[in-house]
Amino acid sequence: MTPNVIPITPLYLRYRVLRSADQAERFRYARDVLANPAWLAEEFVTTVSRFGEYDNADQHFYGKRDAHKFGRHLEATKDLVLRLEALPSVTPVDAGDRQIGGTGHPDVIDVPAPDLAFEYVDRELLLQRTESPAKWENGAINRGGIRPDMLLADLETRTPIVAELKLPGDMDPFFALVQALAGAAHLATSAQYERMRNHLQRGKFPALSAPPRIDVFTLFVGRTEGSNQPDFLRAAQTLPPQLLAHDGLARSIRRIAGISVALAPRDHITAEVLFAWERTDDHRRLKRSERPFDQVAQQQRPVPYGVTSRP
Repeated sequence: MTPNVIPITPLYLRYRVLRSADQAERFRYARDVLANPAWLAEEFVTTVSRFGEYDNADQHFYGKRDAHKFGRHLEATKDLVLRLEALPSVTPVDAGDRQIGGTGHPDVIDVPAPDLAFEYVDRELLLQRTESPAKWENGAINRGGIRPDMLLADLETRTPIVAELKLPGDMDPFFALVQALAGAAHLATSAQYERMRNHLQRGKFPALSAPPRIDVFTLFVGRTEGSNQPDFLRAAQTLPPQLLAHDGLARSIRRIAGISVALAPRDHITAEVLFAWERTDDHRRLKRSERPFDQVAQQQRPVPYGVTSRP
């Protein structure tokens, strides 16, 4: 990829289409992906490969920022991230209705709640940010891109965690999951990992000899409301272990979790695990027996819900 020419990736296009789609269209996509998870998994794998060609590791994720203050309640992203920034770490506990088991894959396992302890690193990273002169590969001017709500770090392993926040009134939790996966796909390259190490010192990310594996969290504030929201939530809970069973995606994603967060006295944050799965290290060995599964998925893929090549 030519320097300062930004790749257009499948998950960036998917994110843009779903963001502008109506609820019925997003639900149709969620239903179809649940029937064939390889569609989304292959878009993830292709995105990692395409963005892996791009190297802007010497450039920061953002420029000058305005100062913010958090409000009395968790009503906006800043209300959570500024509180997390002030805390040394957060250690989740199990929710009373946590989803356990049922992954259908011997290498996809439940993650104990204490193992999900995390620290805040940064917020709203502009993943495709590139200093001018720069343009998208189709010639469009350099604007837009993917901006995850938060970057966290695993307290023990320092694994980067891409986290999307689901506030009351936001779009559905399934879209939040896709958005988090899109962010993770664009960070799961050697160049972007070095970019994080270069510019996000709070993460204390260790040097690696191989491309990174990223964790994905959806953080829920309150429960979702609306007639279709329970169906979207079930989709967001059902899909992660199916995605982690895909060898290609699991080479870049270690864990996928959904965590309910709430405001406690003295501006502390509590966290309860709704679901959390991990793919064990056997993902590194590509299983030839699963390649036909991926190829069939590619052959059966329909026109992907209005995706075009324009950013």
